[in-house]
Amino acid sequence: MIGIITDSATNTPEEYLKFDRIENVTLRVFLGEDSYKDDELSEEKLFAFMEHDFPKTSLPKFPDIEAAF
Repeated sequence: MIGIITDSATNTPEEYLKFDRIENVTLRVFLGEDSYKDDELSEEKLFAFMEHDFPKTSLPKFPDIEAAF
């Protein structure tokens, strides 16, 4: 069976994610020492942080990717 795994940086529309065998794995965003899944982070918090520093991103954690299979 073939499926598709995307990450949240693709901004795949929700209507596509509803199809069978399309999984979306969330990237992580770091604001200093704090870590968030990008769908948990508000724009307000992100923009406030960016007034004094730049956020960093990271690949999804392996268990998140494994769960998509």
